[in-house]
Amino acid sequence: MICPACPVIAMTGSAISAYFGFDRKDLRPYAVVATTVLTGVTVVALRILLGISICDGNGDFSPRNFVQVGAISIVLGIVYTVAIQYLLNRYVPPQQPGPAAKSCCGCK
Repeated sequence: MICPACPVIAMTGSAISAYFGFDRKDLRPYAVVATTVLTGVTVVALRILLGISICDGNGDFSPRNFVQVGAISIVLGIVYTVAIQYLLNRYVPPQQPGPAAKSCCGCK
C-alpha cells in the first residue's frame, strides 16, 4: 500500500522547483504541471513497481519524513524541469507581440 502523503509532498516540492526554475513566463504553468505530474508518477511507480520508497518506509508522519521526501522531490523536480525546459524551448516558439503591443499611444 502506498502512503498518500508521499506523492502529495513530492508533487508540491517539484511544483516549487519547476516554478522557480523555468525562465519563460508564458510556458511556466505548463512546465509546472508537467513536472508535477512526472514526479507524482515517478514516486508511485517507484513504490509499486520496484518497491522503492522515497520516505523512510515506516508510514509515520514525522517532520523528518516530510523533509526527506521534500528534498528528494525538489532534486527530482529540478532534473525534470531542466528536461522540460529544454523541450519546451526547442519546440514551442516564443510568442510574438501583437500590433497593439507595439504602440501604446497611437504613434508609430
